[in-house]
Amino acid sequence: MLYKSQSISIDGNTKSTVRRSRSAPVNRRTSIKKLLSNSENSLQDVGDFEVIDERNYFRSESRLICASRRTSKSLILVQRLTNEDSDQDDEFFANTEDGGYHQPLTIEPVVRSELKRTVAVAGRKKFKFPFRRSLFSHVPPYIFFHCDNCTCSPLPKSVSKHMKWRLNPCTPQIVRRIVEASGFRVVFCDPRDSDSWCGNWDHLFPKNHERLRWYQKVNHFPGTNKLGHKDQLWASISEMIKKFGKRHFGFMPLSFVLPRDKRRLMVTWKRNDGTKWIIKPPSSARGTGVHVVHQWWEVPVNSYLVVQRYLAKPRLIDGAKFDLRIYVLVTSFDPLRAYLYSDGLVRIATTKYDQDAKHHKNRFMHLTNTSVNKYSKAYQLSPNVNTATGHLWSLKSLWSLLERESVNVPKLWSEMKDIVVKTLIATDGAVGPIIQRTLTSRYTCFELFGFDILIEENCRPWLLEVNTAPSLHTDSAVHKAVKGPLIRTLLNIAGFQLNPRVPESVLKELSSRYDLAGSVCQNFHLSDKTLTHQATRKQFNYMYRNSRDEYLDTILQDLTSDDIRNLITFEDELTQLELFEKIFPTNQSHKYLKYFTKPKYYDMLLDAWEHRYGSCRTLGVRRLQDMCREKRHLMP
Repeated sequence: MLYKSQSISIDGNTKSTVRRSRSAPVNRRTSIKKLLSNSENSLQDVGDFEVIDERNYFRSESRLICASRRTSKSLILVQRLTNEDSDQDDEFFANTEDGGYHQPLTIEPVVRSELKRTVAVAGRKKFKFPFRRSLFSHVPPYIFFHCDNCTCSPLPKSVSKHMKWRLNPCTPQIVRRIVEASGFRVVFCDPRDSDSWCGNWDHLFPKNHERLRWYQKVNHFPGTNKLGHKDQLWASISEMIKKFGKRHFGFMPLSFVLPRDKRRLMVTWKRNDGTKWIIKPPSSARGTGVHVVHQWWEVPVNSYLVVQRYLAKPRLIDGAKFDLRIYVLVTSFDPLRAYLYSDGLVRIATTKYDQDAKHHKNRFMHLTNTSVNKYSKAYQLSPNVNTATGHLWSLKSLWSLLERESVNVPKLWSEMKDIVVKTLIATDGAVGPIIQRTLTSRYTCFELFGFDILIEENCRPWLLEVNTAPSLHTDSAVHKAVKGPLIRTLLNIAGFQLNPRVPESVLKELSSRYDLAGSVCQNFHLSDKTLTHQATRKQFNYMYRNSRDEYLDTILQDLTSDDIRNLITFEDELTQLELFEKIFPTNQSHKYLKYFTKPKYYDMLLDAWEHRYGSCRTLGVRRLQDMCREKRHLMP
């Protein structure tokens, strides 16, 4: 039944509400035109409205439709509830009328027909919806991940016992709390039991990857140690410098890998006598084994180490050195789909910075790692995320400070995004082939990277290293405020679906209870990488087209089933971004395609898609929905 609608003015505080009486139930299929005709502002014509947002509301079964009137700046929220009637519902609406409604974030638009068809959201239900629907027909729903302290209804118990999340000693507590709150059954699986679990969070890609099933999802891609190991990361960056020059890839300090580069380091050292260098073990983390040197005899030239030029003129906060930890989610390397989290951590050293060489052994001065500085007597934590005090800030607090110092923050952020994209592309030649020969399903992997960025006093950002297993400890208010939403959102973007091992009788019960049309559990064909002869031939024809104009208009003309599957996965991801920002692909990312080691068909496909529909996703989604209704995405 329809319970309520709200009209919220963007540029004012007025709102109007319409409630049905218990004696006059309204059918859930009632059109918005009929509903709004009773509202105070008499917004009667559905044709006057444009859908600008749709998302699953975490307290309701239904989807949230956010519509905007073309002739004003009003947002219209409409909600659908079940036929059940209870005092609990009235209590919720009473709170809502007092100002407790939730205004959604603007994500991506959906087709306007949804505004007529889906009427509802934001109320309480007897059966709270634990899924989020795909934008497309005949695509299974995704499990919706809640905050770790959320009291919302998770998966039903009949489903939960089949949704095993594999625990290991490296699983962060924040991940465990969120998956448990969302209805997963957290278990320690026997290593020989490789079939029963469907989710896993570890610090490494599974060694027995050949036993990874198509319905299982892990938080690493195979081969990404090429990014995480400092020597291999520098090898990829230096190769790009040779090809394209320092102007495009000179964002990482000059490095040498010992003992291989001992002679080259010695020549460079003599030319820059007195320069400080920083020594790092290639695969260490949390500052282990890292120290600054300025005398040749301090360098262990026969050890396996990375020696990197020390950036001696960093920007300071109250006289202390700092660096940034920014988070990047990659859901696919072919095509490359990367999202940058809008918040992050600012890690500040506990001793004021001094360039004098006599202080070069002071780790609390030269290293910003929290795992190092927390042992300093001067270390302090901020009491809350909005307080710019102590030695750990949120990224938003830093932006506020830099804006007061007249720094062009949007330009600085844009340069960081450029560094992230180029770093991912630089390592693609090493990572891509490993993924190609290891994985048979596009569903099984996603990965969160931690990029460490240092800002010089002239506001130039430098890449220090990339972490493939960034710390997710939440032992402070800042950590909780940044990492809690980070993990919840990235799991929703990654898109977990029901395990196909769930019994058929349970699936039928879910379909009936939640009105789920079509397939309920994961479909193998939606993530299968096997190509038909038609798809293989099409990809081959586009692989050697040197000019963007040669594929921009034609590649979207005759979409194969494989093309459609890639595009619907991309569009479904975009509905869950929240605090993430899409950095690849975008309608401007075609400038990066020249940096790939070889032409990549799927990146061309998404580039053309962004070019045509990036500014009007409604048309692109509608096109895909028409093809999904015909089940073209399920064809071989």
